[in-house]
Amino acid sequence: MRMDLPIQEGTNVTLSIADRGELSAKVAWAAGGSLGLDFTVSADVIKNMFEDRLHILGLDEETK
Repeated sequence: MRMDLPIQEGTNVTLSIADRGELSAKVAWAAGGSLGLDFTVSADVIKNMFEDRLHILGLDEETK
């Protein structure tokens, strides 16, 4: 993910995804305008949010 704002590692954030909802996360790393998120919700919450896209994300049962 890229950000134009300086955000420090460990900062709690909320990722808002249009037509999907919000996910709580913590900034895991930040460098050079990019950052990585460590989601603080369970995998089940993410799977439910993207239920219609699991095959694209590699999270459907057929990819296991």
